[in-house]
Parts: sequence; structure tokens; C-alpha cells
Amino acid sequence: MMTMTDHERGTTIIEMLVVLSMSALLAVPLLGVVQSATRIEEDQITRIDVRSKLDRALTEISDDIRLSVPNADLVSSSSLGHTLPLSANAADGSQTLTLWVVGADGLERVVHDAATLRETQRSVFVAEVVPVAGMPSFSYFDSDGDELQPRTTPIDTLVNCTALIRVTLAADAGSKIVTSSVDVALRSREPGGNGC
Repeated sequence: MMTMTDHERGTTIIEMLVVLSMSALLAVPLLGVVQSATRIEEDQITRIDVRSKLDRALTEISDDIRLSVPNADLVSSSSLGHTLPLSANAADGSQTLTLWVVGADGLERVVHDAATLRETQRSVFVAEVVPVAGMPSFSYFDSDGDELQPRTTPIDTLVNCTALIRVTLAADAGSKIVTSSVDVALRSREPGGNGC
């Protein structure tokens, strides 16, 4: 009769269950680490995407500001923290009124016919942009660098004396709020232009 030595013996079911149990105990924490790393990567991708959208929006707003002057026909001074009214003259002599609005629908660009004040175009530019309490989306500065407060500065002074507009956009990027900002000098207030 043949006898089995220790190195020829097979594995028992008990030994296999012990190995599987230990493997499972080691895999559970490892799975948590992998899920956490994946979540962090997804958050970073979302923030990068939102920051890219904000940068494109700031470029568009900056272009509008450089070609325009503030306008008081469409808004009250109390809404100027999250609304930027601009008036631009086209080469054909026509005038366009553009509102950039940060509200419940995100960042919107609303174009009006200057003669009738009728809305001609409305588009949501960045849906993730949100108004933040205590942080105006649009701040107005005179040529001395002093901030003009929309709630206390007469609207005519605000329209005529603004030399620089600071645009600050905040967007919901999932787990964080991402902000981006730019200061834009008004073309009409640069040296040689019309001023206050």
C-alpha cells in the first residue's frame, strides 16, 4: 500500500475556505482605496471641465465688455451684482443691448434690440454657474480704482464712471465650488476715451 508524504498531500476544503476568507478580508479595504481614488479622479475631471467652461465664459464676457459700455436701460441698480448690462454700437450704426445674468438657470447671455428693448436672443452659456451670496458676479470700479457700489451709487454715475469691471464666476463642480475671475478695462474709458 502506498502512503502519502506531506508534500504529496492535497489541499483540504477547510484550508481553501481559510485562504478565500483571508483574501476577502484583504480585498475589501483595497476596494475602498480604489473607489476613493476613482472618486477623486472624477472630481478632478469635473473641476477641470467646469474651469474650462468658466474660462470660455470669461473670454466671451471680456470681449463684450471691451466692445461696449455699461447701460442702464434694462436693469435697476439693485440687480447689478449679478447682472451686467452692456450697450454696443455696430458698424452699421445700430445699437445692441446685452445682459449677462447669473441666476437660477446659470450664466445667461440675453440680447435686446436697442430701439424696442425687445429680447431677441437668450442662451444659457454655462449652466453650472451659480450666484453666491455676498460675492457679486460683476463689480464696478472707477478710474481711481475705487469700487462703485451698485446699491448706493446713482445708476448714471455707475454707467458713466465705470472704468473697469471685475467679473467673478462661481460654478458648482460637484463636491466643490470653483471660482474664476478677470478684470476688464472698458475701451471707452481708456486714455483718450469718454470718461466720468
